[in-house]
Amino acid sequence: MDNDDANAPKEERDLFLRISCCVFWFIPFYYVTTAIIGGVVGAVAGIHAKTFQEGEALGPPAVQAFYDKNGFFVVAFQVMAYAALCLLRWVPGVGKYKRTKRP
Repeated sequence: MDNDDANAPKEERDLFLRISCCVFWFIPFYYVTTAIIGGVVGAVAGIHAKTFQEGEALGPPAVQAFYDKNGFFVVAFQVMAYAALCLLRWVPGVGKYKRTKRP
């Protein structure tokens, strides 16, 4: 099993493209994590309601109150978590080298 492609130089991504991918992927990351946090807070607020309608009515005010009190910390954590994912190169497109396709 001769592997000649292992020593071939890999093609580097442009720095502008890497930064653009990092900025672009923050938008869905922000919305998905915000939706997850809002869903969990709303569910916890309405978990002890006697009816579904009562629980549904308790969710949005609880989420709003949570973000009014802790919104800065939530966004700060989202930025730090996303920066860590970018530094670990787990976000698509931020790696220095393009991924080679394996046969």
